[in-house]
Amino acid sequence: MSNYYIRLTFYGRDRFVDFPCTRDEYRNFFDAAKKLATGGQNVASHFLLSVTADVKALIAIKEVQAVYFMEGEKVQANNVQNITPILDTQGISLYLKGRQQAIDIQMSGQGPLDDMIAGLTDSDYAEDGNQCVMLADDEGCSIFFVLDEIQYALVSASLVNPSS
Repeated sequence: MSNYYIRLTFYGRDRFVDFPCTRDEYRNFFDAAKKLATGGQNVASHFLLSVTADVKALIAIKEVQAVYFMEGEKVQANNVQNITPILDTQGISLYLKGRQQAIDIQMSGQGPLDDMIAGLTDSDYAEDGNQCVMLADDEGCSIFFVLDEIQYALVSASLVNPSS
């Protein structure tokens, strides 16, 4: 179990979510929060957290209302995101604005999803978005959505390039 958690409150969601992460991810997110508090210069628009070895979380910074940083062995993370759907089937769970339930997409192989995540984690907080992306599920059905609608996503780690 992780000793580092980031508790996030998102706009329009009733409950906060606790995300376990690595020490480096924790520190990078903390540094980003400090930069945002002083003007938001050179802050990534999205962060990728290693929830487990098998699941990553993609966080949209513009959608975060509050952040609570928790570290140590006695941390009480009492609302850890349920990752069972991602563990059961390889894919992505998208948590979009205005929706309490995730949109789950089963996928196989890297490609547009990996490119999308790399593009989001490399973009700057101040950049405008509203880009539309198309993904295909493991049955070949197309799914379109606007990137700015993502608050956070849970992704099978096997679908994410390690350099993302």
